[in-house]
Amino acid sequence: MTSRVASVGDHLATNHPEYRSGVYRVVGTDNQRLTLLLVGDSGGKRIHTGLVISVDRSTLDSFEPAEQPLPDRSVTETVLSGLSIGYWSLRANARQLRVRPIRTAAVAVLLAGGLLLDRLDLVPEIVASAAVVTGSVLVVLVATGRLG
Repeated sequence: MTSRVASVGDHLATNHPEYRSGVYRVVGTDNQRLTLLLVGDSGGKRIHTGLVISVDRSTLDSFEPAEQPLPDRSVTETVLSGLSIGYWSLRANARQLRVRPIRTAAVAVLLAGGLLLDRLDLVPEIVASAAVVTGSVLVVLVATGRLG
């Protein structure tokens, strides 16, 4: 591999005795050196070690182009991870709503009012829809702590 080919984001593999065997991602470059992050084992499975090395461009001959490592997660692990993230997000957002009761009540009234106005057909649909969309956006902003 020539030094002109390696750029940030490329994946390189090595079995050179001076470096840990595996797949590295190029995370930094300059004229003389490359900074590499170990992202896969020698079998091509994704690993998370945090190992960062710097190598001279002249040593790139001991590296070869490689594919990005595949995550080693089952479908069950992926689903459970998503559920866990969802749970903690809801929990954090509910806390944000509890600590801002006045703002929460105000946006809830706007949202509920828009839904009620739409249901009872008391105002033009565009007005009710605007209230529902505005209320929804404001609920998200309050729940995520972005609205004070």
